[in-house]
Amino acid sequence: MMDGKPIFDEITGDQSGAAVLIRQGQVFYERGEWQPALDCLERALAVCHTDPRTDRRLEARTLNLLGGLYYYRAGRQSETAGCYRQALEISRELGDRAGEAKALFNLAGIYQAEGRYPEAKELLDWLVALDRELDSPDLHSHLIVLGAVRKRLKRLGLVESNHHWGDEN
Repeated sequence: MMDGKPIFDEITGDQSGAAVLIRQGQVFYERGEWQPALDCLERALAVCHTDPRTDRRLEARTLNLLGGLYYYRAGRQSETAGCYRQALEISRELGDRAGEAKALFNLAGIYQAEGRYPEAKELLDWLVALDRELDSPDLHSHLIVLGAVRKRLKRLGLVESNHHWGDEN
């Protein structure tokens, strides 16, 4: 330690420890090294929870990244939706509309994969409305996903037949 500050803080400069850990996790992920990526992201989340200097947007970002890693690489699917719900809550608290959109999309994807189509549709409806509000370049792809969920609901007899592919309601 120098002047009472951890060496890690000296090395990272103005960046928070969480930001550095997230970046390290992303590098490991890109290399296909899932366990080190997971370790970095879990450590980043711990920093977010203990370091008052950490921007809560980093916490939401970490939760979104962890959710994907849990679901697709770590076999910890049961923890995924919780990560995305927390990220959504934080993003809404902060008024971070882009973060909210990412969490909505991620959570809707999990619900869709679990066969929870009515819940997925509800989230996708919110997402499409948010996309329109933000003039998001993702609107078209989100409408395609929403259309696929609506088709599935119709096939299951869970939605009125007057819906048209890509409609908002």
